Amino acid sequence: MFSERLRDILAPSKALAGQLELQYRQAVGQKLTDIISTFHSSSVVFSKMRGAFPSDVVEYSAGLKFRCQSPNDQTIPAYNPQLHALSYEWYFTGCSANEISREFVSRRGLTICMGVPTVASAAIAGNKNVVFIDKNAHSLIRFPELMRASEVHVMDAVQARRVSLKADALVFDPPWYAGDTLAWLRVASHLVKPGGTILFALYPSLVRPTAKLERDLILEVASTIGSVNVVEDSLAYETPLFEHEALKACGVFCVGNWRHGDLVVVKNSRPMRTPVFALPLRSEVDGRWKTFLIGPQVVKVRNSLSNLAHASDQIFLSTISGSFVFPAVSARNGTRESIHVWTSKNRVAGVANVKALSDILGKIASGVCLGSAVQSYEGQFGMDIRGQLNAFLGLED
Repeated sequence: MFSERLRDILAPSKALAGQLELQYRQAVGQKLTDIISTFHSSSVVFSKMRGAFPSDVVEYSAGLKFRCQSPNDQTIPAYNPQLHALSYEWYFTGCSANEISREFVSRRGLTICMGVPTVASAAIAGNKNVVFIDKNAHSLIRFPELMRASEVHVMDAVQARRVSLKADALVFDPPWYAGDTLAWLRVASHLVKPGGTILFALYPSLVRPTAKLERDLILEVASTIGSVNVVEDSLAYETPLFEHEALKACGVFCVGNWRHGDLVVVKNSRPMRTPVFALPLRSEVDGRWKTFLIGPQVVKVRNSLSNLAHASDQIFLSTISGSFVFPAVSARNGTRESIHVWTSKNRVAGVANVKALSDILGKIASGVCLGSAVQSYEGQFGMDIRGQLNAFLGLED
């Protein structure tokens, strides 16, 4: 039974996939109709759509109208380094982070914050005893106060069991996929004391067609380690720059902090015994990427064993969907696998020579100007390589 449910999530039959897609579209349409009968502001409508991406909501709106504020009214969080889609960096709003810290971070005991820098920051501001775990060292640059945590571990959450701690409470926010959520939940169950509390963010049911199947499985597994309570739509996320850029490319504005998640509270927890290794982690599917920091901009280049092309007349950077701006962030997008370089401004491209691009970006990141960085490659890829990179990265040389 368990294996059948995993198969339905990982590789649904053509008939089931079609059925799930139809049910999904109908659910989005019905939810939208219900919401617009009560709410009319676009940002409110998007936030109540249980995870359906705003551009999909507009597509499915079928003539339904809702009011949009001026695009100039939007506030985009200015992090340095910027957040990146491939790092699954969606942060809780300050309000949500403060509420979690106030209500659930232990006042006298130890709380582990795993992949939730805003919660850890709020808890540290409240003089609470926190251990912070995150594989992205950029979090420590964005939130320097995290260095005041009792312990800081820069490591992947799925490896965090080796820190050998036993906390009173643990808070985590994994990538919104079943494999990651279950893997993080397993680790969390071994890092809290018997009878401790685990809190985690769970994606809503309209994130994708299989989301409800995934949620049911996750909550069933969670119920084997403790008593489970789900508080729907209680977690609000900031809309990061890369998502603003994706939506703008779709012609969608005025989204506000539209992304909401459910808070799952597992009390009286015990170590998980249910095997969950059949579900892949998102990082395994995405592959390996090399990261470059150019000013506040984070640029990721796909690791490749061989270059894509070697011809001297090959376009160095090629657009994926008619533009460098990627109009999506979802793994459901069919063109995602053809992306070889991806920035925190949601610019993507195919690359003629990955090794050459990595060399150029490494030089720019170290302070070399664009003109000097590309000079040795102009003979191979043409004089336009400088213009292409400048357009892609938005550099001023």
